[in-house]
Amino acid sequence: MKICFFADGKSSHTIKWCEHFQRLGHEVHLITFRNSSIEGVSVHYINVGRIHVKGGNWKVLLKFFKVRLLLKKIKPDILHAHYATSYGITAALTNFHPLIISGWGSDILVSPKSSKIMHNLIKWALNKSDAITIVADHMLESVVSFGVPQSKVKIITHGINTNLFHKKEVEKNEVFTFVCTRNLEPLYNHIQLLEAFEILIEKGLKVSLILIGDGSLKKELMSWVEHRNLRKNIHFLGRISQKQMVLELNRGHVFVTVSTTDGDVVSLVEAIACGNYCIGSDIPANKCWIQHNLNGLIVPLFDKEELAKAMIESMENFSKPTEESIEFNRNIIEKRGNWNSNMILAENLYYELIKTRNS
Repeated sequence: MKICFFADGKSSHTIKWCEHFQRLGHEVHLITFRNSSIEGVSVHYINVGRIHVKGGNWKVLLKFFKVRLLLKKIKPDILHAHYATSYGITAALTNFHPLIISGWGSDILVSPKSSKIMHNLIKWALNKSDAITIVADHMLESVVSFGVPQSKVKIITHGINTNLFHKKEVEKNEVFTFVCTRNLEPLYNHIQLLEAFEILIEKGLKVSLILIGDGSLKKELMSWVEHRNLRKNIHFLGRISQKQMVLELNRGHVFVTVSTTDGDVVSLVEAIACGNYCIGSDIPANKCWIQHNLNGLIVPLFDKEELAKAMIESMENFSKPTEESIEFNRNIIEKRGNWNSNMILAENLYYELIKTRNS
């Protein structure tokens, strides 16, 4: 099968999809507005200048002619666009079929609310596609609200590599450590985490916070830490390898994510697989994986006091994992968090659409 992905070449999710299907023996192409090099994958880069991670990249839609020409040259069996806004809308403009558009989170839950034009464009693109995949159950209602038949929508959670992300026998950090692996962008609400952590410091608790990832708010957040003289307690590791990520999660004690919205929280699933107790903001995406007071805690959005209380509670109860919580984590990873199992669903969908197209 010849598969053409149309997605952000710098995204770790894009790279995982490309590498996975290339390893299965398929011929894999990637058309992208952000160049990358992926072993065994033919990457076709379209230069559109700077891409803003916060959105507003309307200029990319004008490149659909170039994408269409590339598709005529590649002649893929299927086109799979990841992210419903820039890539999904542009893919729909090419009029290539069969076309799958995948929604990852804010592209379905947030972007359509930014303007009536964006809402209508996403609605048009989703309805023009042959199938839509979403990464979490709570996104289904939003997709169907665009007039898309529910039968056209498949829920395919990204999942993780369970051979890599799992609990290891390593020594925990000497100081009780909270870990957050979300990119440093407004969506992930790091300021609430920093302010809550500061409360712990003010209470005289010996704690550490590790922030893994990069983003547009890096300088602002580092300045905040510097201004409050918390450099000894809060550590910015930037982007690290997945192997290093596994090590940091296993060395840490509690994982925290307080994002304002999410689709499939892969970082949370990675933490659960590594045995972390988890604290998550009160949004549907987190409640898909965290059962309050069982394998973690759910806290209100934008409430630093409640988050601080939860962080202290997690410290007090850290040494009391129950058999029930361990079994819960094991089951949820097996059923919904395994990357390889979830990708079988995607491959079957490809074959199904190709067969329908050719019949």
